[in-house]
Amino acid sequence: MATKRLYDPSSPTLFLRGLIAREAFVTLSDAYMLRKPLTLATYLSSANLIY
Repeated sequence: MATKRLYDPSSPTLFLRGLIAREAFVTLSDAYMLRKPLTLATYLSSANLIY
């Protein structure tokens, strides 16, 4: 039963892990932008893919 809950899409833990992963991805994207500047349009289009 506990195993099934781990893979439940509506599980709050899974949802939080998804949010954390997305935040980490955004942070990495920002770090990449600082190292190699991109145009605002490219950043906005990539942000749309994330959200």
